[in-house]
Amino acid sequence: MRPLVAMYGCYIKVKLKQLYAMCLYTKYLLNKKYLPTRKNGYNPPTCNDERLKYVPIKCGKCMECRKQKKREWYIRLAEELKKHKGALFLTLTFNEDMYEEVRKAVNAGIRPTYEEENDMCRYAIRHWLELIRKRTGKSVKHWVITEKGEDYNRIHMHGIVWCSKEDVDAWRYGYTYIGDYVNGKTINYITKYMLKINENCPEFEGKIFCSQGIGRGYEKSTNARRNRYQGERTIETYKTEDGRELPMPKYYHDKIYSEEEREKLWIIKQERGYRYIGGEKCSTEDLEEWDNLTRYYQRRGVEVFGDRPDEWEKDMQRKRLERMRMARRRMREGSGVPGVLSRPEGREPAAPIINKATRG
Repeated sequence: MRPLVAMYGCYIKVKLKQLYAMCLYTKYLLNKKYLPTRKNGYNPPTCNDERLKYVPIKCGKCMECRKQKKREWYIRLAEELKKHKGALFLTLTFNEDMYEEVRKAVNAGIRPTYEEENDMCRYAIRHWLELIRKRTGKSVKHWVITEKGEDYNRIHMHGIVWCSKEDVDAWRYGYTYIGDYVNGKTINYITKYMLKINENCPEFEGKIFCSQGIGRGYEKSTNARRNRYQGERTIETYKTEDGRELPMPKYYHDKIYSEEEREKLWIIKQERGYRYIGGEKCSTEDLEEWDNLTRYYQRRGVEVFGDRPDEWEKDMQRKRLERMRMARRRMREGSGVPGVLSRPEGREPAAPIINKATRG
């Protein structure tokens, strides 16, 4: 039977195995804390427990990782909505003229790449928010994700903002849609774009632009008291309003527990002798079972969810090369001085970045 997780009148079906989902391509790397780095002055502390020598690193690309990110943002946005009412749901688009104007402003190609189109959205969002800040004297708390349209593959954005409708009307780049009632269903709908794959452009990845500290302060709430460190009895889940439990977002986990406590919790997990793969309990001592289950769910991810593990590293390399190419283009068309970028003649200089993307 599937439990129902209720938040703000919205019931979401959650499979029990989702509470224990893990990355299907986890790598175990040497713990940087115990390696010589600039941060520790190339004089790392001694690792007195071999169980802390390696730490798990998630791929962030497989469907299990994407579902986890989606749940984390759902929880954080819901926490933000508890403290600050009056949020708006919106859709932001580009018309033909403004699309060309922004494309030229960011020095994108005639046919912008996915990376360049996301950069165009970053530019437009940044200038829109700066315009509001200049007019009102306040920064707008926001969470926005880019998407490619299914019919015409046009780039646009969906998001949740904490501002007035008049502020949204300041968007000068195209059509806007405003929904003035935001609840759990709205948050669930908007975060689903993190999982969406456009069949016409499957390589496109939606980019999140958001204010810092969305959902900040949970660690000081009454609900967080149940999460305090208690050794093996520590509860590392987030409790919803109806009493159901979801994995705690890393953003909260790192604030609630000290570095020492997090290390102890990692040791406790290892000593339990089992982990979950695709929701199935698996002994960490049975390497054959571990390998078979991992391979099964990896194949399932490829066939059902369109995971592309062979392409992820290539995609990352392509994105890095694309960013380098964009930087070279800006420098060639700029003043030639490092850090100084060009702007089209007669335009105002770009507004400073006041809200960084994908920051917690």
